Amino acid sequence: MEKDTTTDVEEEEPLPSPVPGVEMLPPDIADKRFALTLETMKNDENYLWMELSKCRITDSRIRKLFAALKDNTSMTSIDLSNNVITDEGMSFLTGALAVGMVPNLLRINLQGNPISSKGRELLAGLYHLRKQLLVEYDMVEEPSEGESDLSVADDLQENFPRSKWIGNCTEANGPEDPEAQDLFSSAQRQRACDPHLLEEQAELLMQVLQQSATKSMSPAELASNLKQLGGVLTHLLEIHREKLPEWASADQLPKGLKEVVENIKTLTLMLDLPAAPHQSQRRTEEASAGLHRIAVVNVLGQLLGAGCPAIDGLLLIQAVPSRLIALFFQYPWNSMLQAALCKCFLAVLDRPGTLVCSAILAGGTGLPTLCAKVGSECATLVMSNRPGYAGYIVKLSKTLQVLGEKDASVNELLQQSDQWVIFAGVDGLLSKLVTEQTGHLGGPKPVLARSMAPFFQNNPGRSSAAFEQFRGLVLT
Repeated sequence: MEKDTTTDVEEEEPLPSPVPGVEMLPPDIADKRFALTLETMKNDENYLWMELSKCRITDSRIRKLFAALKDNTSMTSIDLSNNVITDEGMSFLTGALAVGMVPNLLRINLQGNPISSKGRELLAGLYHLRKQLLVEYDMVEEPSEGESDLSVADDLQENFPRSKWIGNCTEANGPEDPEAQDLFSSAQRQRACDPHLLEEQAELLMQVLQQSATKSMSPAELASNLKQLGGVLTHLLEIHREKLPEWASADQLPKGLKEVVENIKTLTLMLDLPAAPHQSQRRTEEASAGLHRIAVVNVLGQLLGAGCPAIDGLLLIQAVPSRLIALFFQYPWNSMLQAALCKCFLAVLDRPGTLVCSAILAGGTGLPTLCAKVGSECATLVMSNRPGYAGYIVKLSKTLQVLGEKDASVNELLQQSDQWVIFAGVDGLLSKLVTEQTGHLGGPKPVLARSMAPFFQNNPGRSSAAFEQFRGLVLT
């Protein structure tokens, strides 16, 4: 006897197609396909593709679908095109995806649904939170008779590279097509930087992170949510860039930014979560910083560079500057972490005279003193034996030295460190490191290096000559 797959599916009146000329599936077939999809998701852990195009999917059914997808980690593609999902359904859908639901989803097709500009803004906001996710939807809303939509006028031009632009806007690194490059930045601001949407996303992500901290979520899972928070925070700070210097109290901050700032303690606690050690190229077991720490550093770095007195005060209360300095010297072989921290320090040093800049520079555990101490130790070692962060120490030390020559307040703090004065003096070891580290973070250029370029200048025969020379060097 055939199983009735229409159970638990609410009865709905036949709904018209939102796209002229597109016929939806008959109600009974649409209901059976919807019910079968729900049943399959419950029983098949490797369910990869969901095809529900023209199946009369409504806002209420979207909620049922994503309730069934709550713990799904295999789904890669969802087709919900040509249905009757409105802005309400899109709001629920984007909220679910924003907090990391269906983590391996690569594509979702929402074309042909009756959404307004608000719904499109919600979908555009997903670009910043799920950069690996391709979201397909109708970019242009049909204007009513006698009206014109100036905001999408460019979209209607014949030469607008619409297909490339849509695809590029959902790629992780932005558009690569030169023709779409200029359009990308302006359209990105117009469609994907809705302050209210970003504030809601920031609040939601912070709530998830707070719950994660109490549920012992793995560092890898934390890293995903922290990375999304960093993307939202970038755009929030950019939107309020002009007002940030005026806000002296946390009560003045917009709600999304306020939620993040008031939970700085939660973020700093995540720096204490250990990550599993890793095997280095030297075949030794090295302590691993973990992607979650790198993601936290990126978030805190944005707050440090915001230039907002209210944010600065809360960062200092949680001793964020000293925590980040200690973290930098804790993992000498983690270049990703060091790069993120170096970026933080440089952002703070761009704000000389502020309290956070003074906190970075002052005391025996300040950046100048520790750079002088570790830098002096590096200078006594040959290049091959120097720790991985040696190049970053040279970069930071040189930046401090130049900044001290330009800014009196910075120079005063530098002179309070005896170790720094000796290290950065005329005959100090910093000058030795700078001379040797001519390749900057890439290390020194070999003194006896010989370019191989002449052997390949439009002459195929010279490639064999170069190979023979290299072969002779190896065999002799």
